[in-house]
Amino acid sequence: RFVMNSDIVVKVGGRELTAHLKTISEGGLSFNADELIDRGGMLTMNIQSPDGREIVQVQGHVVWSEENKAYGVQFDQAKESVLSSIRAWTIRLVKAT
Repeated sequence: RFVMNSDIVVKVGGRELTAHLKTISEGGLSFNADELIDRGGMLTMNIQSPDGREIVQVQGHVVWSEENKAYGVQFDQAKESVLSSIRAWTIRLVKAT
């Protein structure tokens, strides 16, 4: 997991929510949102790279981390190109503790 402070757009059902990305890895991410999101629900996210030059879209299902008091998304069958982009971003990011 790597720290990545960024705003993201989360598409849940017919709604679009703005959330704040906290951490990211090749398997998922954690974020804060002002609105309640159902655990286990499927969503689509547009994530902007740390330098703002790239946007990737990924789907996943919502999980909750009691330890971190934050929502998370476990990526579901993310394309290799998306995982490759995230891998490249994390080279310049700080590891989360």
